[in-house]
Amino acid sequence: MAKKTIIVNRQILDRNKKNGQLEPPISCKVRGTTIYGHEVILLSEDGSQLAKLIYDPLHPRDGGATVWLETECNIKVINRKQTSSDV
Repeated sequence: MAKKTIIVNRQILDRNKKNGQLEPPISCKVRGTTIYGHEVILLSEDGSQLAKLIYDPLHPRDGGATVWLETECNIKVINRKQTSSDV
């Protein structure tokens, strides 16, 4: 399976906020191809949803976040200045 890279483009986020646009700021790079979207769903090999990366400036999270990741998976939080924590 090919490696995929998911990036949130800060310039697009800033431009959307300034101009009131909804240009998709999330890019997924696979084998030299870039696809842009407002959401990216991460799937397991059997096709079940593992996580969803969401851009929704019309319904920001508490604190004003317009991009967030949702999952029901177990996660490990790594802080380079401290020890890691399982959640």
